[in-house]
Amino acid sequence: MKKPLTKINENISELEHSLKTEKDSRLRERIHMLYLIKSEKAKTRISIAQILSRNRNTIGDWLDTYEKEGLSGLLTIKTKPNRKFSIPPDVLQNLEQKLRNPEGFKSYKAIQIWIQHEFSISVPYQTLHRIVRYRLKAKPKVGRKSHIKKTNRRA
Repeated sequence: MKKPLTKINENISELEHSLKTEKDSRLRERIHMLYLIKSEKAKTRISIAQILSRNRNTIGDWLDTYEKEGLSGLLTIKTKPNRKFSIPPDVLQNLEQKLRNPEGFKSYKAIQIWIQHEFSISVPYQTLHRIVRYRLKAKPKVGRKSHIKKTNRRA
C-alpha cells in the first residue's frame, strides 16, 4: 500500500534559499527532499531515495519527522548527549601532560603505541587524531629536515 507523500508547508522560494544557504550537507539533503516533493520533480519515496542516493526507509523516516515536528524538527540532528569517550579521563590527562613536554611525540602512531603500552588501551588512529588535534588542540612535535642552500659553484 503506497502512502501518499507529505504535504509541504514551505514555498519553493524558501526551500531554494535554504538549499543555497545551508552549509551542513546532512541538512541540505533533507531540504532537498522537501524541494523535490514541493516542485513535483519526484512523485514517490523511491524516486526521492534514488535522486538523493538514500534508502527509501530513510526518506520515510524524514517525512514522518517532518509531519510530526515540522521543518525545525526535520533540521534537528539528534546526538547522544552522554556518550563516553574512548579514552578515559585519567589517560587523557596523562596524554595532555606528555604532549606539553618539549620532546613530545614524533607522530600520532607513536601516541597510539604509547597509550597501548602504558595503559593497555587500543585506540583507533582516526579517533586518536581527532582527540589530540581538535579536542586537546595539540600536534605531535615532528622535526622536519631543513634544506641547506648550496653555494654557487660557478664563479
